[in-house]
Amino acid sequence: MRRKPRCGPGTPAPVDPFKPDDDLLTKLRAVVLAELSKVVSKNMRLSSRNPRVMRLAYVSILIDWKVRAGPRRDSLEETIRRGGSVSNIPNTHDETLAWGRWVQDGRLPQAQQGYAQWREQTRWGTLDLAKAQGGLPEKQRRLEELKVERERYPGEIATLEREVKQLEKKVAEFVKDTKDARDARRRALELAQPILEMHEVRDEKDFAPKLQAIFLSELPDRHKKIAGYSFVAAVASVILRKRVTVIAVASFLSHPQRVKSRAHRGQVKSGKV
Repeated sequence: MRRKPRCGPGTPAPVDPFKPDDDLLTKLRAVVLAELSKVVSKNMRLSSRNPRVMRLAYVSILIDWKVRAGPRRDSLEETIRRGGSVSNIPNTHDETLAWGRWVQDGRLPQAQQGYAQWREQTRWGTLDLAKAQGGLPEKQRRLEELKVERERYPGEIATLEREVKQLEKKVAEFVKDTKDARDARRRALELAQPILEMHEVRDEKDFAPKLQAIFLSELPDRHKKIAGYSFVAAVASVILRKRVTVIAVASFLSHPQRVKSRAHRGQVKSGKV
């Protein structure tokens, strides 16, 4: 009989096994699902497409982006002090558009100093829709043509009708999944905004307090601090590509002075953290 893995507070987050070709979002959704499954009601059906799972996975993606983005340039004085050009200062309007694009299509801004640049390698949503359709418009057109002489093409018409029905169902599911993903990204952006506004995020100590609060806000029973520690450790282990234990996260978060001291380092000039 296979022995269940230890779940004590000193054990690292369960980030394996993953398939070799899993992307970061897939890994984080698996981790979020595993962590939520430990604490939500047994009567609640959870899957990787559950709204809570999707929101928390996207929040985690935004934290990963923030870790890689490096120090944020938030003002003219800061940019000039570091020898930068005034033309390099991020435009608030441009950043809003860039994050709006992420909500719509999942295209993250380039993770460089907070600049509002988009990743070119991310595919447009219209291409995914065309793939989901699988030639549906052409099949629909052909079906209408054959129906004019229904008696001559009964077999082909029946086959096309089945294919069109299947593709229409597939497209409807794609549209719903797309809407659900956009809704999840929109909410995740709202939840993660305080982390994105920090001057810099280097490791789990910088984002742990806010990520724990975000996780607990998604639970009906918000007093489960230990579940929050486990969630932070699991996500941090994937994002930082290192062993982060629950006991280390709990030790840090249970000392308000440590949290306050660490938060001060991440403040921006507006005072937001």
